[in-house]
Amino acid sequence: MSINKITIDGYEIQIWTTDYADPPCVAVNMTQARILLKGYDISTAESENITDLMAGYCGIIDGRLSGYGETEFEAIASLFSKAVKTKKESQ
Repeated sequence: MSINKITIDGYEIQIWTTDYADPPCVAVNMTQARILLKGYDISTAESENITDLMAGYCGIIDGRLSGYGETEFEAIASLFSKAVKTKKESQ
């Protein structure tokens, strides 16, 4: 099992790779997950670690803020294929 963290356009993405799942890689937008779960009794571990987050809140996160693939790249691409383009606020 391995966990990698990257930042893309200011969003923290964590990728979890395991030999026990099919497909083996899952990517989660942790920044948006924290926002979505505001108001829940989310622990520090769940807020900071993809495996703890998914163990506690998979039903809420899965399919909305997660992507799956055979490789980390495929999982990230799957995650970002669900993104919705929004207009940036005027400054």
